[in-house]
Amino acid sequence: MDGAEVLVVGAGPTGLTLASVLADGGVNVRLIDARPGPVDESRAAIVHVRTLEAWQQLGIADTAIARGIPVREVSVHVAGRPLVRFPLAVPESGRESGAFAHALALPQNETERILAAAFERRDGRIAWRTRLLGLEQHADGVTAVVRDPAGAVREILARYAVGADGSRSLVRRAAGIEAHGGSYAPTAFLADVGLDPPPPAGVVHLNLAKGGFVGILALGPGRFRLFGALSQSYAARFDAVERVDPTTLQRWFDEYFGVSARISGIGWTSTYRIHHRLAERFRADRVFLAGDAAHIHAPAGGQGMNLGIGDAMNLGWKLVATIRGHARPALLDTYEAERRKVAETVLRNADRGFELEASDNRLLELFRRTVAPVVIRALVRLPVAQRMVFRLFAQTWITYRTSALATQHPKCTAGLHAGDRIAPDLLGIDVGVSRHRALLVSGEAVPDALDRLIRRFLPADPVITIDPHSPRGRRLAGEGPDRIILARPDGHAAYVGPPGDLTALGEYLDRWYVPPA
Repeated sequence: MDGAEVLVVGAGPTGLTLASVLADGGVNVRLIDARPGPVDESRAAIVHVRTLEAWQQLGIADTAIARGIPVREVSVHVAGRPLVRFPLAVPESGRESGAFAHALALPQNETERILAAAFERRDGRIAWRTRLLGLEQHADGVTAVVRDPAGAVREILARYAVGADGSRSLVRRAAGIEAHGGSYAPTAFLADVGLDPPPPAGVVHLNLAKGGFVGILALGPGRFRLFGALSQSYAARFDAVERVDPTTLQRWFDEYFGVSARISGIGWTSTYRIHHRLAERFRADRVFLAGDAAHIHAPAGGQGMNLGIGDAMNLGWKLVATIRGHARPALLDTYEAERRKVAETVLRNADRGFELEASDNRLLELFRRTVAPVVIRALVRLPVAQRMVFRLFAQTWITYRTSALATQHPKCTAGLHAGDRIAPDLLGIDVGVSRHRALLVSGEAVPDALDRLIRRFLPADPVITIDPHSPRGRRLAGEGPDRIILARPDGHAAYVGPPGDLTALGEYLDRWYVPPA
């Protein structure tokens, strides 16, 4: 029988990210996947800002950017007529600004290879062609039954298991967790093609057409992603063949996209029904769900893969802290409380967006072709609207203010709030995903009592002093008083309070963490 501290099922972007976070924290992790290796197809091809920030902590953001194409602008058309162009690279201001101000077009096959290499650099090994057959829980862990590449059936004993095995998750079913939702009427279509002449790179071309929407995104030299919702007649044609013939695809392109170009080659294509589903729970005792195993939704905004990577960053450090004995068991309960609420919000927004973009309801179609263009044209000219759109897609809006893990002292109301994202440049870090950091925004030196208290619970993390009058200090505290900010490993503020109230800080630390013996 093989052993591990954490078994991760599924080596897609979510599972690979989680495995690297766990390995970074010294956790013995086993990562298995029934596939022979990383995907060959482009699939999820948009990487948003919050994911780039996570990858910066993993040390792979520069590699991803070098292999991808920055996406800086959206060009919206209605029935082929230009409506408006607006930037998708809008630097946020104040404490929310960060190192990345744009999304990235990066095919999923590249993403998985980058993440796999990151895990392997941490001495991780992916067990490809290893299929999960069953999973049972017991008092002190889980037992997984797997079939290895040679066909032998083996058992893996682990303290915890994480299902990152997609929308048809066997882990979810084995844990007895239901997922509820439904399907949309339109059929989604993806195709990787060559176009002559090529549209400009770094621009998402969207066309609101009769019966739905379509778009174009450059993936690399000579490669473009076509995406959209198909009418029933075209969906029937495409479903009838394994590979779409060039004539049918060109006809659809000419009718729907409003772009004069010839398709010069067809690579990967896919038609699929779009589902929306949310797991009732993200945790059942020692089993956790992440990524598509926990939530799936409409592809509006390219949020899915990025949401799963956010799950991995949230769960990873909590597993590390618990397994290493640094945190109390209740810390793991905050994963579901925090991430399910985020998934509900993304699911709701994606549903609304897709309903507006692709519904065949006559009133909504009329609205899409008449009223929506006027509203869009007016709104996107406003800087505040541009920032709102950027934050929505970038996932920098995500906060855990209502989490039990977030404590805001009543004397610190201005500036950063507990639960909020802290941009990596404010933390002053480049790499590292398993350590807390304490920031003292003050003109005074770190008080000895404060330093001893922090080190008692988090001995490896020295307190960092920040001048309150510096740009960094003003972004963190505004015009408010001096404060101590405890930053979680996933880049969110856990505690914000005055440095002089050691009782409140001590109570917070003792509630969630265990001082070393």
